[in-house]
Amino acid sequence: MKIKQLVVNHFKKLFSAEANGAPEFLTRTSDFPSLTSTLAQELELPFTNSDIQLALKNMHPFKAPGPDGFNAFSFQRYWHIVERDVCIVVLQALRGSPIPRGLNDNFTLIPKVPHPERVS
Repeated sequence: MKIKQLVVNHFKKLFSAEANGAPEFLTRTSDFPSLTSTLAQELELPFTNSDIQLALKNMHPFKAPGPDGFNAFSFQRYWHIVERDVCIVVLQALRGSPIPRGLNDNFTLIPKVPHPERVS
């Protein structure tokens, strides 16, 4: 089986409903507390530059660099330089504008064994 098909099948199985219905974690909604009306209203507020900066600060600085080679540390360290441009792009995307071409690119998975049979 080709690697691409192996990965596609893995995630289709992982995220699709099982033959006998939805997986248990999708049907057990009683385990979740209800939101107060105040919290529900806060979820409707528009995103701000501060929200973006807080999300960036909460990212592990040296994990998973993007396709451009920059990890979160690069943006954290030089936030004073990139804040305006990053916030413009992110806020536009959150408000429904198209994401600029290439911004959501990702890496190709490289198998660590000669003939993989499982994604894990």
